[in-house]
Amino acid sequence: IERELKARWAHTGSPSADLLLKRTDQAMEAHEFETAREIVQKLTDIAPNFAEAWHRRATLAAQKDDYEDALTSLRRTLALQPKNFTALAELGEILEEYNDKPHALEAYRQAKAIDPFLDGLVDRIRDLTKAVEGQGI
Repeated sequence: IERELKARWAHTGSPSADLLLKRTDQAMEAHEFETAREIVQKLTDIAPNFAEAWHRRATLAAQKDDYEDALTSLRRTLALQPKNFTALAELGEILEEYNDKPHALEAYRQAKAIDPFLDGLVDRIRDLTKAVEGQGI
């Protein structure tokens, strides 16, 4: 189901936008990250309502440690596709990096509510719950 959702999110119905996303993915797989960034920038320019383009942009920004662009792009992704569990988990990771534990915990919980089998979420939620809410008696 997870793969099917991701495959559906990767299609816009626009052949040119779909091609640019495919080229972005090919560049990323070839570790040609600067090329991938250039392509995805063009893609978000021509298809600003394509959530998965913003998600790729966020991934590439985080890979370059540009967390400001990554956060902006993830927020745009989630505004367009609120049930993107991967983007929610990635948002949680970045917020955790910024030591914004309450919001990171919220993002992780939202991701888990959508996809309870997403790798690593149970551990992150458990650890952050203790840090944010304390440990019960």
